[in-house]
Amino acid sequence: MKKKLLFIIGVLFILTPKIVLADGINDYYINATILENGDLEVEEYFDLDGRYNGMERIIKYRNSNSVEFNAYDTSYAGSSIHNGNNMMIKEIKSVSINHDFNFNNFDGKLFKKVEYASIGDYGVYTENIIEGGLSTKIFMPSSKKKAFYIKYILNNMAVLHDDVGELGWSIFDTSLNESIKNLRVYVNIPNNKDIIKVWAHGPENGKSNIISNEKVEATINNLNSNTAIDIRVVFDKNVISNSNKTTNVSALDKIINYKTQLANISNKKREEYIDREFHTLKSIPSMLNYNNVLNSINEYGSEEKTEYYLNRLYEYKDKVDEYEYNNFEYEIRKQTFNAYKVTKYSSDNVFSIELKNKITEERKNLKNKLIKVELLNEIKTIILAMLSILLSYLIISIPNLKNRKIKNVDPVYIRDLPKDISIVSAGILIDSKLSKNEISGAILDLIRKKIIMLDDTDKKHPILIINKDNYNVASDKDRYLANLIFEHNNQVELKKIKKISSERFKNWKNLF
Repeated sequence: MKKKLLFIIGVLFILTPKIVLADGINDYYINATILENGDLEVEEYFDLDGRYNGMERIIKYRNSNSVEFNAYDTSYAGSSIHNGNNMMIKEIKSVSINHDFNFNNFDGKLFKKVEYASIGDYGVYTENIIEGGLSTKIFMPSSKKKAFYIKYILNNMAVLHDDVGELGWSIFDTSLNESIKNLRVYVNIPNNKDIIKVWAHGPENGKSNIISNEKVEATINNLNSNTAIDIRVVFDKNVISNSNKTTNVSALDKIINYKTQLANISNKKREEYIDREFHTLKSIPSMLNYNNVLNSINEYGSEEKTEYYLNRLYEYKDKVDEYEYNNFEYEIRKQTFNAYKVTKYSSDNVFSIELKNKITEERKNLKNKLIKVELLNEIKTIILAMLSILLSYLIISIPNLKNRKIKNVDPVYIRDLPKDISIVSAGILIDSKLSKNEISGAILDLIRKKIIMLDDTDKKHPILIINKDNYNVASDKDRYLANLIFEHNNQVELKKIKKISSERFKNWKNLF
């Protein structure tokens, strides 16, 4: 039963026409031209990111919920007069992906309109009439590594007032399911000479700009999916002299009045946003928050207040330096390699050149110190390891001395142990035995007294060396043991110690 259910779910998933499975749109460029009869000719270029089978583009020319137009100010917020009558797709193509796409010069594969297409198809598209517009599904898998190009006509979009021409165009409603990193909309007004006004409505970070009397633009970065965007353009009425959509009213002052009120509300919201960013910076004067304020000024600041905001922001530079350096010192005091890594970019987070150099120097000093400590630890580890090897080697190599009973020992009672008693003598007094413990202790005692030293420069043939200065002042018993090992030479290889005769060790034993 479970396998059948999984099979049914899989079939349903395959049959479901999921055109878009992308990660958003990188660049979306729109180039629109107002025609003399009031139509709007539109070209679109966009490239999807991620994996997908195609794209569904829903294009609207009419808002079915718009109010009827009248001569009062309320109509200039948007009314039925701004709706178009119809639309037509002229062509769809796949084109090369190009961040600087030029609508005047490009090549592409022309797509064919079909009644039906399947996921995985390429070079075809379908159309479906919806309320107030058209739904177009373009079949082009992401494996083709191409961008989309659409050209269409929106009929009877521009409005001819008694004093000006006007375009009120809803570029996107809330049906676009993909986010857009970079949106650029251009509206061309051929033969426009005198009057030119433009407003864009959407997210607060959107901007509109007059390029010339014949061209305006609207730009938005990081537009969220399902976000509506519209643009309003006012121009000379002779641009659309052949339009049959007239109002018989003088509209310029009413449009400007409405848009001015709307702009004031938007500007207030932008200023409130910037003030919130400043409040965060005041609480935590980090470089991150400083840059957040700077970005908000660039995105939301009006021309009139930009200089004011920048001057206000620059007053925080010293506080940012102090905050970031305190964080740096907190980490650097840990004196660890991890702290050294964490502070890698600390010099980038301060403004003062002097402070940058100071941070760089302190990190350099910490690195040198950590390298020295690490080297000393490695040396200690090597020495301890070699001493352990040496001790084990000597214990195994000395013959005939394991757990041998000491005979003919006639101990004499004394009240206290002599101050110069050796480790071997103390061991014999405890259990009357000369075992490996006493032998090991005697050799280690020679090393402790620095009468002998280890040289492991040649890792394969380590040697023991007599320290003549300490040897000359050593006790008779210590010199005897050293002579036993070195046979009156200045040095001896470790491996030769095991060749010392048992008779000579017996003589050393009898000394105790």
